[in-house]
Amino acid sequence: MIKNIIIEDTIDSHKERAIEVVLEMNDGEKRWCFFLTPSGASQCGDFIEGTKTRTHYGSAHMFVVSDISKKIIESAIKQVENEGNLLKCTLPI
Repeated sequence: MIKNIIIEDTIDSHKERAIEVVLEMNDGEKRWCFFLTPSGASQCGDFIEGTKTRTHYGSAHMFVVSDISKKIIESAIKQVENEGNLLKCTLPI
């Protein structure tokens, strides 16, 4: 169960980069994930060789949302937790 959700970046930086989030669990464990909006995704990630196109793949701990706020981050994490997928969607730190 989640004890605390810590948003490590300012929400308004979502247009330039990912928003990192740390989860403090009731048992003391800490877990990590990040949130991206489409505009943030276009500004970060690896370039496909020979192009100006960025790519993101294979990150089970990445949440892509069309809009972002503290409430959206918390709601998305709680939804994943309620579905039993929190450990699959976050990394231990």
